[in-house]
Amino acid sequence: MPQTKPLIIGAGVAGLALAVGWRQAHGHTPLLCERLEASAHQGFGFLLLPRGLQALGSLGVDTNRELEPHPIEHTRLVTPEGKTIAEHRLEPGTLALDRSRLLAVLRGRLDGSRLLEGRRFETLRRGAAGRVVAVGFRGGEEIDADLVFGADGAVSRCRRALLHHHGEPWMPGTVARVQEIVAQVSAPALAARLGHGMLKIVAPGAGLAVGLLPLARGRLVWFVQFDTERHGWPHAARPLPFLETLLQSFPSWLRQVIAGTESGLPHHWRPLDLDPPTRLVGPNIALLGDAAHPLLPFTSQGVNLALEDACMLRDLLRDTGDSAAIEAGLRAYERQRLPLLRHYMAVGRGMAAAFLALGPDRGLLPVAP
Repeated sequence: MPQTKPLIIGAGVAGLALAVGWRQAHGHTPLLCERLEASAHQGFGFLLLPRGLQALGSLGVDTNRELEPHPIEHTRLVTPEGKTIAEHRLEPGTLALDRSRLLAVLRGRLDGSRLLEGRRFETLRRGAAGRVVAVGFRGGEEIDADLVFGADGAVSRCRRALLHHHGEPWMPGTVARVQEIVAQVSAPALAARLGHGMLKIVAPGAGLAVGLLPLARGRLVWFVQFDTERHGWPHAARPLPFLETLLQSFPSWLRQVIAGTESGLPHHWRPLDLDPPTRLVGPNIALLGDAAHPLLPFTSQGVNLALEDACMLRDLLRDTGDSAAIEAGLRAYERQRLPLLRHYMAVGRGMAAAFLALGPDRGLLPVAP
């Protein structure tokens, strides 16, 4: 029987994790197509929760040896004046990780010749019964495939292709009102002071907060969450001057940390506020990661869910002997994932609404329950 020809669109956490899982299950690396070049920056840091840690372990990743995790035991939320608003204990085993390091470790488990960079997905060509037979890329390149996985991020062209085929709107939603500017810096003294805690400084009622997440080796991630209706938008190429004005009421030591960031490093994240997905799969295509569930920045669940998506697809598609087995596996994935993904998307909206509320004691949970 001919070997299945899977193709993964997107080589972020979800796409790479699925490729590693596929190699585990089938003994070969599927083809991955990524729109960015290898030199492009691939993120800063995130919280790995026990569910994500379990998924990474099942992919054969030794987190302690390979990823330099930094345990995070609690979060503390304070006003700009230093008054404590709340403290939360995190689930035991929660870790702070460098996203770029995770991507490098996952890439290292794959046949590098199977990763094609600079490929921007454009179209799906379909054959009988609406099954995908080839994937088209910008410039006219087309690659045959009989199983396609869309892991191409929140603004997913794969999601658009899947939903348009079924006559549904591909992106029912809008750019989120609360946006985020994020970067990673070296700050050994501050990272040591934070220890095993994440600090979030919140201006109650202002729709404005700054978070600090310590990583290993004296590095930390800072992020600024702001209500665009109250505070406007930064200039695309100059977020630091915007933050200098925005954070005048915050402590001087914090403003100095942010001001000392390399000018080209901060990333303005424009999350999407989307309605929950109506479907995740077609006869031989599936969405995973942010393409399936673009979460708002309050949940801290995105990477963890992406790793789980990849492991579930690996387990449900161990038998790829015929098209019926593949379709059954994809349908099982959709049935199992959709309720959970809808839950987290709804919780994220609730956390965003609470963040925007006037009271200082709402919207401050560090992780979506």
